[in-house]
Amino acid sequence: MASLSKSDIEKLIRNRDPSISYAKPKKPFSEHWNNYSQVFVNGIPPHYIFCSNCENLLAWKTGDGSTNLKKHSQYCRDKFPGNQQLLTKFMSSNNGNNERLIRMIKKDLITAAAEFCAIDNRPFSLIQGNGFQHLANAMYGAGRALSAFTPIESLLPDRTTPYTKIGYGGLSIHYFDDKFGLNVLILCCKAYKLPNQQANNVRLFTENILRSFSLELDKNTSIVCDNENKMRAAFRHGAVRVGCSAHF
Repeated sequence: MASLSKSDIEKLIRNRDPSISYAKPKKPFSEHWNNYSQVFVNGIPPHYIFCSNCENLLAWKTGDGSTNLKKHSQYCRDKFPGNQQLLTKFMSSNNGNNERLIRMIKKDLITAAAEFCAIDNRPFSLIQGNGFQHLANAMYGAGRALSAFTPIESLLPDRTTPYTKIGYGGLSIHYFDDKFGLNVLILCCKAYKLPNQQANNVRLFTENILRSFSLELDKNTSIVCDNENKMRAAFRHGAVRVGCSAHF
């Protein structure tokens, strides 16, 4: 863990960062510890404690003992800064209201997840994947950092070629057997790095992918593609081309 300053830790507290936790020493040898808790970041103590009287962070290490605690206890009783913004206003509480709010938000997220899978024709198992959870965490962090008035469209990446300047090509294989019925396998989706999209290069791109799977085009297989002239020319010879009815 990189060294964190006092202001870094205060910022984590203000942002209600889940990495922050508090605990008493396992064996506090002084009654002054009644007013203090040790601060942890991801379970690691960054050498700071929290005073419950004045609600400030204090630098403290294990070898410092309780002398500094005693001095500060006297100081904060005499010099409590009444106009100071208290850190506890930023801390999460596990009260009943918070639990009810979590249940309400979770219900809304379940509805949104079901609608996402239904509208985009995706399996429900998608939201259980590590990749989706990573995406959800990233979006959650973005939401905390930005205001509610930031449109989501301005944050989502554009997957189209004009924006990325990268073309992609993909192949899937479809076959039928008596035991499992129709089988569909995605062979590949990769960047198209050939000089142009002329018919001979489209054919070369396709054959290179098939060759990597020890497959080849022949008269015993059919290739389904759109009806663009370059696609028709690319698979005119040595293959059985079937025009896709969804592309004109």
